[in-house]
Amino acid sequence: METLNVGDKIVWVNNRFGEIYYTFDEVERITPMHTQAVTKAGRKIKRESVGQNGKVCFSEVGAWKLWQRVTPEIIAEVKAENRRQDAENWFRSHNFSDAEKLEIFERYGGQDLKPE
Repeated sequence: METLNVGDKIVWVNNRFGEIYYTFDEVERITPMHTQAVTKAGRKIKRESVGQNGKVCFSEVGAWKLWQRVTPEIIAEVKAENRRQDAENWFRSHNFSDAEKLEIFERYGGQDLKPE
């Protein structure tokens, strides 16, 4: 069983309505009884880990949130998700002309819809 220590960087991954959100925090201190870690944002996290879907997680006190240590894999996921969301936001905010729509369709979507 793993425990959180001062300076550990942690992340809560929240999948809400198909959108993934990441909340980062850092352990600032340990409570006097050594059972909880207090983060810079004031969250109380149980120091002892729990297993969840094969991952090492830490439960937030008083909330249904499972936190994980920040790893290079999570950082890569965050960068990929941010890039995907940037593209999604760009497409939502851009008003395409008919010529632009046709060009995008022919370049990326037309291959799937052509009759044989």
